[in-house]
Amino acid sequence: VIDLPTQLAHFNEVVQLLENKLGQKQAQQLVADAVYMFSTGSNDYAFPYLSNPKFPFPKEEFSEMVLGNFTAILKEIYNKGGRKFTIFTLPPEGCSPGGRAFNEQLNGTSGDCMQELNGLLQMHSSALPQKLNQLQQNLTGFNYTLFDLFKLFTERIDNPSKYGFKVSIEACCGTGQFRGINSCGGKRQVKEFELCPNATDHVFFDASHPTEEANRQFAELLWNGTTDVIAPHNLKSFFLM
Repeated sequence: VIDLPTQLAHFNEVVQLLENKLGQKQAQQLVADAVYMFSTGSNDYAFPYLSNPKFPFPKEEFSEMVLGNFTAILKEIYNKGGRKFTIFTLPPEGCSPGGRAFNEQLNGTSGDCMQELNGLLQMHSSALPQKLNQLQQNLTGFNYTLFDLFKLFTERIDNPSKYGFKVSIEACCGTGQFRGINSCGGKRQVKEFELCPNATDHVFFDASHPTEEANRQFAELLWNGTTDVIAPHNLKSFFLM
């Protein structure tokens, strides 16, 4: 995982390379026409929470800090000429195989979602539209679209067969309850892992990440979806703006 400040540094390097190769005018047009996509924030909440489920930080203040760091990155890209941003809401990590396994270990539940963690993630996602609207009002030419990844994951977890899946709470690869220990590949501390016979049957490939089939469905909706999942623009129309 590459943190956002490092990614921003890489972006600045690319802008400089484009200016050197294409000239400033053509490079700036390319930067302005591009769409900048962000799926970020889950680990900022999940790692502290899973390390200490009592979550010793004031939740609203913590969320405000994460959102503040994120919007600062958006402003930096805007200042370099970026104008179009696609933002994902955070997925329901508390309903992932890893979240369920941790919840069972911690609270003795029988595979229930970790609703406290999902609540933190939803707090972030609920605050996103207001933050993005503020940027749009204050930054001339700033445009954004919001992709509801939380909704799409939840629909497939709750009703897998509707979307062509057979298994929504157990990962394809990993070990332990729900294969929720992220040992896939045997290169982490826990070496043992199991691999399902057909990954396309599963919503989750490992403890928290979707399978190729789930990602394919998400990508199609990202590109061509209606406003109930991506608004105000899908990616196809956003590129044409």
